[in-house]
Amino acid sequence: MTGSLCRKGEACTEKQKMAVKKTEGPLVVVAGPGAGKTRVLVERVAYLVKRRGVSPENILVITFTEKAAGELKARLIKCVGLDAELMQISTIHSFCSKVLRDHPEEHELGGGFEILDEESQLIFLRTVFYKIGLNRYMKMGEVHRAIEFFNRCTENCIEPGELIDALRRKYPDREKYQGIAGCYARYLELLREQKKIDFPGLEKEVYLLLNSSERVLESVRKRYRYIMIDEYQDTSPIQELIFRKIAGKNSSICVVGDEDQSIYGFRGATPENFIRFREEYDAEVVTLEDNFRSRAGIVLTADSFMRGERHYEKTIKPVRDGGTDVVILKSRDVNSEARNIVSLIKKLKATGKIPEYGYIALLFRSVRNHADKVLAELRREGIPYIVRGDGSFLKRYEVRSMLYFLAYVDPPDYGGKFSKWNGWWNISRFRGEFLDLTGETLRALESLDRNCRLSDFTSRGELEEIGVHGEDAEKILGLNRIRHEVGEGSLTVLKTFYRILEVTGYLRRLIEDGSDSSRAKIFNLAKLSSLIDRYEAIKPGARIQDLLWYLYLLPSHLHHDEAALEDPASVKIMTVHQAKGLEFPVVFICSVINGRFPVKRRKGRDIIPIPRELLLSPGEVPDEDRQA
Repeated sequence: MTGSLCRKGEACTEKQKMAVKKTEGPLVVVAGPGAGKTRVLVERVAYLVKRRGVSPENILVITFTEKAAGELKARLIKCVGLDAELMQISTIHSFCSKVLRDHPEEHELGGGFEILDEESQLIFLRTVFYKIGLNRYMKMGEVHRAIEFFNRCTENCIEPGELIDALRRKYPDREKYQGIAGCYARYLELLREQKKIDFPGLEKEVYLLLNSSERVLESVRKRYRYIMIDEYQDTSPIQELIFRKIAGKNSSICVVGDEDQSIYGFRGATPENFIRFREEYDAEVVTLEDNFRSRAGIVLTADSFMRGERHYEKTIKPVRDGGTDVVILKSRDVNSEARNIVSLIKKLKATGKIPEYGYIALLFRSVRNHADKVLAELRREGIPYIVRGDGSFLKRYEVRSMLYFLAYVDPPDYGGKFSKWNGWWNISRFRGEFLDLTGETLRALESLDRNCRLSDFTSRGELEEIGVHGEDAEKILGLNRIRHEVGEGSLTVLKTFYRILEVTGYLRRLIEDGSDSSRAKIFNLAKLSSLIDRYEAIKPGARIQDLLWYLYLLPSHLHHDEAALEDPASVKIMTVHQAKGLEFPVVFICSVINGRFPVKRRKGRDIIPIPRELLLSPGEVPDEDRQA
């Protein structure tokens, strides 16, 4: 064991020390689960700065998520101080953005471009849906399928012209294929015209720039002499090409990953990049096999399960003794599975195996589609839980109420297409805490003729005549005044949102209450305001009905989760993907049914097939004529 550079009194294992001190030339760190790979990255950066005297500005660390980048930078600040701020520690997309902004004169975008993340890209494509002609080939609600296709084309550096030519040769009778390829061309044109770029476009532009400009390539190579890439098993072919181009033949590049943990194939990632790295770079390999996280039963079971499927030889060894073997709960059907799971949870708590329900995590392939029976059983038994991954944001009372009152002040006409949203246009929405009307007012409203339009009331006298008085009358009049202002075009959607909160007093009452439940509602309203702000930024001049239409057609994978305050006494429920990198004392992997674990890959997901000769394979360099 060797002393840590960042934590006094702690030590690194011999294998960790090897990974830290091998700073020249290519290196593969095969890091099994719980093997301390983040610690190795922190110690390695600290070693470069403190022992080797490397300038922080010469260090590039790529992580898979912004959260991981933030956590890594926070740990490095504690270890090396503010020198960590001079390093490039970011996702691949943030890195690509920096390269483009550092060299604005070398590409068409210049320095003032806007980056569209996944949700912003969807908003943008919806706004240009008719302009690029997609309406001839699909419905608005299918736009996310066009995005998947467009992104795949961009990630493979496929130019629209060559795509159309290849489709014409291979499918001469499929005019739809060529038409959608034409929509892709117009989509790219509009992005360029409006100085916007999506995530795949960032990667493509940087890769082409590095190939077309020797000056930019040398500048990037000179600056980032020490490169470290986390989660390399989840990189895509074009990302691997970017890293290979930057690294060159003589730089120090270290990739950290584990082929066992490759879970992002649906996003175009491939573990082949990680598997081939050793041969491609003639790299040294350091394998971290000690698992510090789980007890022996779990580690040995997982290792046995994966053995025989690996290209890098390793045997995961538990550092912690004791623990129990993995328990298999066999059930007849999903109903009995739910009962068995909850019964065991209760037993663990009753026997003192766990002090709180919060020690337990339930993981699903899809919370939205597979967790309903277990959630119902937890509720029946009175066991508290917190859910992530169920896309429940739009189902929250405070969110639905706000959207209703947005529609009240600017009534949309969608020909009954909002029938799924449980009859929002009913006076019953005036009940409840959002308006907090008195019982007397509610009885007065309920006694109104069904054809009476509440929005026609413009004075306190008119409302007092029907039995609505005081603050309640002011709330209704305030909503009607907002309705008038919206009709005149003097309010944006976001301003309307804030005016409704002001007139109803709902936000003030939540703040005054201060309970965890009220705080969660405030967070959800804040999330809705942020969503509205982003929508209006992409679509200036948007109306309320545009926003409602967007939310109505939002694809399920982009549904937001509701805000949930952390509660140590509640069972944690989430997807397997969301649990990556987290730790829990007791974990249930639920709904392990054939076709879900492992999931069956659906064939033919692309709206049109992309000819194989146009696709980038791992390690394949595009033809020169595809870089123009």
